[in-house]
Amino acid sequence: MLTRQSVAKDLILLAELKKKADDRTSEHRRAILSMQKDHQILKTKYGKRYMARLLQMELGENYSPTCVLCGRIGPKDQSICPTCEEKLQEDPKGFAAELVPLDEENPFLAEPKEIDLEQYDPKPKPSVVITIGSGDEVSKAVKKAKKFGKDLKNNLGHAAQNLNSKLQGIPAGEETDEAFKGNYLDIIRTLPKPLWFLRFFYVLLGFFVLTAGWHVLTMDPGSMVAAIFPAAAFTALPAVYFFYELAGSKGIRIHRLEVFTLLLLGFGISLILSGAFYLIFTQVPENRPLQAMMEELFLLITMLTLLRQKQHDTGKWSNMFDGMLMGASVGAGFSVFKLIQLGAFLMEKYQGGRVQSLKGLLILFVTSLLYLGSYVAWISVLGGAIAHLGRNQGSKWAWDRHLDGVFYIFYPFLMHIWWVMPILDIGIAGIEVKQVLLFFVSLAIVNLMIHKAIYENNHRHKAS
Repeated sequence: MLTRQSVAKDLILLAELKKKADDRTSEHRRAILSMQKDHQILKTKYGKRYMARLLQMELGENYSPTCVLCGRIGPKDQSICPTCEEKLQEDPKGFAAELVPLDEENPFLAEPKEIDLEQYDPKPKPSVVITIGSGDEVSKAVKKAKKFGKDLKNNLGHAAQNLNSKLQGIPAGEETDEAFKGNYLDIIRTLPKPLWFLRFFYVLLGFFVLTAGWHVLTMDPGSMVAAIFPAAAFTALPAVYFFYELAGSKGIRIHRLEVFTLLLLGFGISLILSGAFYLIFTQVPENRPLQAMMEELFLLITMLTLLRQKQHDTGKWSNMFDGMLMGASVGAGFSVFKLIQLGAFLMEKYQGGRVQSLKGLLILFVTSLLYLGSYVAWISVLGGAIAHLGRNQGSKWAWDRHLDGVFYIFYPFLMHIWWVMPILDIGIAGIEVKQVLLFFVSLAIVNLMIHKAIYENNHRHKAS
């Protein structure tokens, strides 16, 4: 049976193991942390007793959402009340000695014994076997117990995690130094949903199959372009999803509605600029490099305004991961309208939008992905650079002391100008080599920015 003594004993053990791990070698530390991860409350030792307790509750025992340690009625989303957490933080052993059974007549509620850390065995022990009837009543009770158990188990795990963080002197919800160690691939592995890249591939494959089928089945001229570019534009969502999960893995929480708002903002900026350029360049000869510079300057002002406003609202500058997520959202929305413009241009080029082969469809699809990926990468780096400079210098930026941040700010200007200028306009199988090269350079720069964000967080946590 799950008792407040058993839960307290596990929490005290985990806390003391954490403290003892600080004085040991890195190899022992990793082993202890691994053991702690595998020995979550109710996962091994208390598994059978936990399910027995749930069956008892479903078969008639009254239950109230009280603290598992002191019995007080506390918050519904927590299993340990704030008072017990505070006492455990100050004196774990002393507080455990104060705990008394809820019911002296219950043989399963025994006083906790002294814990021997050297001879502690985390393997499951034989537990109480409860004999109950059989039939539909029992099967229904088991189903209800399992459903009820998921919520209670999650609450206990969350409470134990917060308690362990407080016992180490780390505020709950913030990452430890361990979270920022490793390279880019290690960061990918720590994402809450590590198969994001597989889902991204499925999304791209699904959109391509959809548009290819539309192209084959429809006899309407222009149907191919009408289908391919809205489909490719929706790939902005998986692209932004990567930055969203990356920021979330570092404890940065941004509401999805805010991300969607930034997507719409980027789309609106692109729409406004396109209308302005149309009015301007109908009077004078078109200058694509100047147009690219004006677009990036407008995006720079937009990102600076957004991050300054967030700094004003929260009282501190955003994290670099936060800035990269905001930049990726704005860049994705901006690129969606650019893809619509590209689609209109190609409809004229291909005389109504009809491409006579699957190869032509594939070329258009790859081109749209290059546009989308490059814009998202450029503006995400821009947002991260602004957050980096603002976080280090506040309103008094020392440009000469942060030349790398200045480079990241001007990098989108250089990439965009090169993108539109007639340099390396070499086509292979209908795809421009220049666009492919700039796309992979952009991915490399994003990788460097992520490394820089990891290093900055490492440095700040060690300094604190």
